[in-house]
Amino acid sequence: MAQTSTINALLGNLITSISGQHSKSPAREQKTIRDSALRTVKAQQYVRTNQFEVESSIDGLIEKFSILNRDDLSSALKARIEELAEASRSKWTPEILSLFLNLSDRPVEKTEVDALKLIRPPTPPEPPLTWEEIEADDPLTGDIWDEVSYSAGSSDEDIVVRRKPNSRRKGSSITQPGKQETQDDLVSPSLLVSPDPDILREIEQSQFWKSSPVLHTTSLSQSDSAFTHRVSELQTIREVLLMLRGLPTSLFGIDEEHSVIFYSADISLENITNSSLDDVLQRFANIGSDLYRLRAWVRKSKSTPLLQAFHASVASRLRSFDKELSNIERDVVAPSIPTTVSVMRIHDTIRNRSRPLLRLGGLVDRVPTHESGFSCLELLYDEICVLQASGDQESYELIARVFFECLKIYLRPVRKWIESGEVGDQDESFFVAVAAGDCAPSALWKDRFKLRMTANGELYAPKFLEPAGRKILNAGKSIVFLRQLSLQHKLPPTLIEPSLDFNDLPGNDSLLSLAPFAELFGSALDNWVKSKYGPASSILCQQLFSHCNLGGYLDALEHVCCSKDGILFQTFADELFQRMDDRQKVWNDRFLLTELARSVFGTLRGIDESRISVRTLQAKGAEQSVKALSGVAIDLNLPWPVLNIVQRTSLPTYQRILRLLLQIYRAKYLLRRDSIILRSSGSTDENTRSSNYFRQRLVWFVDIMFSYVLETVVQPTTSEMRTKLCEADDVDVMVEVHDSFISKLQTQCLFARNLAPIHDTIVSLLDLSVSFTDNQSRRLQRQTNKSRFASVDIRRPRRNHTRRKSQRQEDDISSEDNDEEDENGEGDDDYDADNETSSSRNESYDERLARIQEQFGQLLSFAVAGLKGVSRVGEEVAWEMLAERLEWGVSRAD
Repeated sequence: MAQTSTINALLGNLITSISGQHSKSPAREQKTIRDSALRTVKAQQYVRTNQFEVESSIDGLIEKFSILNRDDLSSALKARIEELAEASRSKWTPEILSLFLNLSDRPVEKTEVDALKLIRPPTPPEPPLTWEEIEADDPLTGDIWDEVSYSAGSSDEDIVVRRKPNSRRKGSSITQPGKQETQDDLVSPSLLVSPDPDILREIEQSQFWKSSPVLHTTSLSQSDSAFTHRVSELQTIREVLLMLRGLPTSLFGIDEEHSVIFYSADISLENITNSSLDDVLQRFANIGSDLYRLRAWVRKSKSTPLLQAFHASVASRLRSFDKELSNIERDVVAPSIPTTVSVMRIHDTIRNRSRPLLRLGGLVDRVPTHESGFSCLELLYDEICVLQASGDQESYELIARVFFECLKIYLRPVRKWIESGEVGDQDESFFVAVAAGDCAPSALWKDRFKLRMTANGELYAPKFLEPAGRKILNAGKSIVFLRQLSLQHKLPPTLIEPSLDFNDLPGNDSLLSLAPFAELFGSALDNWVKSKYGPASSILCQQLFSHCNLGGYLDALEHVCCSKDGILFQTFADELFQRMDDRQKVWNDRFLLTELARSVFGTLRGIDESRISVRTLQAKGAEQSVKALSGVAIDLNLPWPVLNIVQRTSLPTYQRILRLLLQIYRAKYLLRRDSIILRSSGSTDENTRSSNYFRQRLVWFVDIMFSYVLETVVQPTTSEMRTKLCEADDVDVMVEVHDSFISKLQTQCLFARNLAPIHDTIVSLLDLSVSFTDNQSRRLQRQTNKSRFASVDIRRPRRNHTRRKSQRQEDDISSEDNDEEDENGEGDDDYDADNETSSSRNESYDERLARIQEQFGQLLSFAVAGLKGVSRVGEEVAWEMLAERLEWGVSRAD
């Protein structure tokens, strides 16, 4: 019954704390909740934790720790279990241990035995030693502990001994200040001597270091010696050394507002005149002022890593200087050999030893307080060069070491960039910047990473890094390029890089030490950059040829656009010209031409024919004119690694070479076909001889242009470009070589904007071949019609009339020039043979031939004069050669 009452009371308290029910709630509601809780408690089937299973689990865990070579953990757990067993255990100990076992998570891996020290209770302090313990160990008994009375009435033979009170042996202290001492305990007044106040005052005045120094204004004369304090040279030296350490002294004062140290005016030394003393102390004060400003700068915290390195290096030199001051003081105070103490000698020693540090302090004053860049490196570099030139070896060495310590910190982002191709976003002092937006893979080398430049167009880096800036940029870009190609594993393992330190500077211990520091440092920096730049760049160049097939795509461009294989190019051109002559309306259909180009050029080794496509644009001129070919362009879809070398801006030049070659081939094709037709006709009249002469001149001009474009310009320039590409050290050189190749092609092939009139004249000369062959075709057609007039039925003239009508309609067709030609400077030509066709269709054969010959002579003279003029200005040998070869035709025409 008692147990039931206890359970009901506990349940009532539990219900009240959880459900918020109180005594004022309805009794029925309370009873319902209490009965439900009671049934739940009675129905629970959980039993107590089995303590034997817990002990077995712990024993197994201890054994597991030992097997897994964690004897330290096993011993610690076993010791705690034994300690728990010896202590008083409660009935809930098995439940607690079971909870710990269930909460454990990979104790072998995550448990550290050293963490037990954190929960170890603190060691209680030892109790203080008391008089009871002392007297218990060694009682205060015997004559020595008896008190003797030294009263005036006693004598040596009659000594009154007084015992200590018993209270001392009860733990009281030896003296009891709270109690009034008796007359017997006081010292006799006859034994006390009263000092002379004048003597005490003189002693206090002699301690001048207790007073603040007086600012020196004018030197004191010998007559003022009564107002000065004489000190020894040893004391003066010690005061000077304390002042140089930045400590307060009596001889020197500090003007903190102006960071100036001044010396006291009321001291003097024996054997030294006041003027000499003033001069020496002023020199010490000047040195101390410079050191005080340097120490004040060191006490300020710095934000950027470079300034922090500079700060640490300067602080290290100050500590070294303080050690030297301590050594000087030791030699003066406790010399190992007899030494004469001399202020002048100490002054000379300190001046020599402080000179490098003071030069460093002068640099510190020039470093901007808001410095976030690298000006401290430039200041150090310039100062090193000046010190080396002046012969100050000690200052040169100290500042050079500080420079190299700071340089190591500055080169950390540089090292990260050239080793892994990563740029820190928070480092504003690094001179490599990443493009803000997304960059296409084809422009990875050119546009993704740039050198940061200042407003003056200079590299945002220390000036001594400017010669190596481009190589550092290319080294990191090479790593990024190889990573994009998934070829970073091709890089060789990291080699021991050349040390960039003052001790390893070339020439420190040889005759090369006479070389300027700029040369020595430049050589060391160049070796360091080459150790990072060389392997990545050379491997990338090799992979562009081997893995990316750069040579194969250059061959494809030369075959497709530059007629490297004349047979293949002639095959494509003849098929194209045949479609033009057949008057097919779809001769320039890009799908059909793409199929033709793939069937011809797809046989080349290493070229995927799916990358070849043809674009066609509506071009100016009739369909049979050479100007119609300006709307045909053969594109070669290059992969992105190759486009980083053969950039998209250079592809229009390849298309213009293709267009010019097609126009030359078109003229040769028409003249060759006309010659075959003429020979087959067997005509030998006077007109035939005249036309043969002019045809020969046209053939001569076309052959000269064909030889000039292919043999004088394209082939030598291409061969030179391929040789330089194979010898290139990095991608930058390869891009520069190819850009130079494109520039030469544009210049020598007369594609430049200022050479557009000469180029248009040459195209008009080629177009005269179309006019000439068309005139020849009309003449042969009229002769054929006359000879067969009788045998032709009545419908034949109608067909001929229809054909001539169609011919006239086609001759009147003209189209606008494409946008690409307008952009490259090809506007209206000086002569258009097709426009002449419609205006002179009523001319006779002889009149038209004479007009074409006259136009040929005029255009040729203009081209020769233009080539001579630009060759004199541009000094281009190829233009002069072409002008000399064409000039022969002008003289023959005259």
